[in-house]
Amino acid sequence: MTRREFKKLPSVWIREGGLKAFQWTSGTGSGSDNTAALMVLMAITHHIDEDTGVAALTYDSLQEATNLSRAKISGGLKVLIALNRIVKDIEGQSTYGLVDYDPYRNWCKIPISKLYQGNRIYPLQDFKLRSIVELHALKVYFLLLAQRGTDTNQANISLLKIHEKTGVPSHRLKTALSHLTVRSMIYTERTPSMKDPSHTANAYRIVGIDPYRHDGTRSEDEHIREVDFTSYQRSSPKSY
Repeated sequence: MTRREFKKLPSVWIREGGLKAFQWTSGTGSGSDNTAALMVLMAITHHIDEDTGVAALTYDSLQEATNLSRAKISGGLKVLIALNRIVKDIEGQSTYGLVDYDPYRNWCKIPISKLYQGNRIYPLQDFKLRSIVELHALKVYFLLLAQRGTDTNQANISLLKIHEKTGVPSHRLKTALSHLTVRSMIYTERTPSMKDPSHTANAYRIVGIDPYRHDGTRSEDEHIREVDFTSYQRSSPKSY
């Protein structure tokens, strides 16, 4: 089965801090239900119709993709509905619509083909839902998707901003990022700091998104323009 490189994920809610609502202990289910919710959201987004933002997925298909039990899929779906991220049975039984989906704007790319082995989302297969680290890692991952700039193909964002947007405690962010790196979901690269070009900062590249666009493939003129901080104006992440 040939899969697309990416699908479109509504991104405004992420950039506005919506990921903070997914908590280890919350009114929307147990911590593991919140982890399961982001895993299920990933699988649903991978299967949406690109015109409507609606996916038709059985529990069996969600189980195969995420390696979650039926009980945890149910718990994850309840969290997504409670937080107004999906609408269930929008076009009949076993259909799920992404809230705020617009195929023309306000979306970010979420990779597909590089994450799958068969019908399974490979990086999720060893998630056990027993550790808060998994929830933190997924929250950081969704934020990096939304923050990726189309000009650099990187998410240029500080640890402080990641903390502010996700609610993940600052002292746990490096562990969350390592979790994503080990599972080949992101690469961390060193780039000139936006505040001080004589220093470097971390930038994050999403595995499976425009894999041939990086420092080694950009022209010299592009590279010069990007590091010419005398005329640098920071642009907001684009979603088109």
